[in-house]
Order: sequence, then C-alpha cells, then structure tokens
Amino acid sequence: MSVSHPTLLSYPIKLRWEGWETDTHKLQQYGWQLSAEQDPLRGLLRLAIKNSRAKIYGISDITNFDYICYHKNKYMNYYEFLSKIDPIEIQLASQMFLHIQQIGPMNFHPIDAQPQFTTLEPKSIEDLILFAPNLARTQEIIIPEKSVLDLMDEILKKQEPARHEYFTNKVRDDKFNVSPRQKVHAQIISLVA
Repeated sequence: MSVSHPTLLSYPIKLRWEGWETDTHKLQQYGWQLSAEQDPLRGLLRLAIKNSRAKIYGISDITNFDYICYHKNKYMNYYEFLSKIDPIEIQLASQMFLHIQQIGPMNFHPIDAQPQFTTLEPKSIEDLILFAPNLARTQEIIIPEKSVLDLMDEILKKQEPARHEYFTNKVRDDKFNVSPRQKVHAQIISLVA
C-alpha cells in the first residue's frame, strides 16, 4: 500500500441505552471488549460490546455510515464529519438473550477503539473501515529482567528520529490522544520470580 495523507481511524462513536450514554473509546479504557461489523459496500455499521468482569453484553442497531465519503476526502475535518453521527442505540443484557433480527451471517471483528491515524491508502472496499482492527497478540520474547533496559536503550538508538518527530509533533491530536496506527511485532516479557 502506498503512503497517503493521514486518515483517522477509531474516532469515539457515541452509544446510548435507556438514558446511559458513553463512547467506544471510553468503553475500551474501562476494560470493555469491542467488535464491529463494518460493511463499506452496503454502508452499514453495527457494534457488539462485552464486559467479562460484569458479565454484560450488548449489540447495537444497524446504523448507516458512508465509508466511501469518509475516506474519499482526505482534507476534510474528520471531527466535524463524525460528530454529526447520532448516538448509536445499543441493547444491553446480563445474559446473551438479546432479540436480534438478522438476515444472513454476522461478520463481527474485534476492534481497537483508540483513535489513531493511518497513512495507508485503501486499495479495496474492505480497506474502507471506520475502526482499526484490534492489535493481535504477537510472538512473546522472554528474557532476563536485567537485559530489558539494555535492549530498550538499543531500540531507542535505532528509532528513526525524523519519523518519530513527525508523528509526535504533526499527527498527534490532543483532543482524543490520537496516535499513529501501530503494528505490534513482539512482546518483551521478563518473568518475575
């Protein structure tokens, strides 16, 4: 994929249930797991949420969303475009006995609700998404604890200074602590005795 102008992914979308209102970013911050059914071809969006600790589940109504318009104009004001979206109604239950009317299979995928920018240009209809995919667990590297600081120092020395400065100074947005889209390559783990 070629580099393009930054596209905002995972803008906090408001959710509402019986007078309760929150957004996708806040839910993730408080430990909720989120999945989305994003259908750019038909312009549909639906969210599913789960709080394992409280044993609460939820699913939203199907909402219309113009993915193509959102991605087409790279110079638009994303905040203005997305802030016009009405809160999405969601049904919550302590058991997963929600009445769901569905024609055809559901296609939910875990999402990362942390607002972030990507510079990857969409190449297919599947790339026209609103929410970034959830960061997957990766290869775990287990090393002695005393080696972690040495390795981190070496990694920081190899960091591309110009790229780091660009993303920290020009792309970050304090409004939602927006950060560049990330790819996790490994987790460094030191076992505590």
